[in-house]
Amino acid sequence: MVRGRKPKHFEQAPHLLTQFSPIEQWEAYRTLYARLLVSRGLEERRSVVVSGVPSAFLHAVVCTNLAIVASRSVPVLLVDACLKNPQLHSLLQISNGCGLSEVLRGQRKWEDCVQREVLPGLNILSAGSWSKDAAAFLHTEQMEGLLQEACQSHALVLVDTPPVCDSPDALLVGRYTSGVLLVVWKNVAKCADIQQTVSRLNDACIPILGSVLVSKTRR
Repeated sequence: MVRGRKPKHFEQAPHLLTQFSPIEQWEAYRTLYARLLVSRGLEERRSVVVSGVPSAFLHAVVCTNLAIVASRSVPVLLVDACLKNPQLHSLLQISNGCGLSEVLRGQRKWEDCVQREVLPGLNILSAGSWSKDAAAFLHTEQMEGLLQEACQSHALVLVDTPPVCDSPDALLVGRYTSGVLLVVWKNVAKCADIQQTVSRLNDACIPILGSVLVSKTRR
């Protein structure tokens, strides 16, 4: 069982929130955001990693929707740290020409790569161009400094990462944040993968802030 706050069960695989989305979907994410706000881990840092079990697009969708809801009341920065297989720019239909990869390699300042006001109150730092060198900098002062500076100008920073079982990136980034929110795909995620994810996070002393249980879309 994933430790942390009680999982929120979404009845269908989530899609991006729009003005036409059912009120129940908006309320589900408002509840999730409220639970994060009262989390003890957010008292010192205002940054959260979102990671999935197993590998799928779902964690990117949940991360984006959480950012959309939060940005209605506070400034939010959404960061795509899935450097090899980014999803956020496609979901939001924005450019991915300059992003986190360029920042980590020291080619650009993060402020210059941020796409501002993609939605009111929501800024995006996309993954940028893929380079095997960029991921090596996720555990360095470049990433730590980026998050620290971003938290000074944003009330919340959400970082989408690959699943813990697929990549060490969530662990590397998670050290510099308040903790990890896990997105678990019901009836697809294996118990062994969930247990391994929790074990790796615990071994790295990275708090699990909560979990979201997502069902497959009904047909």
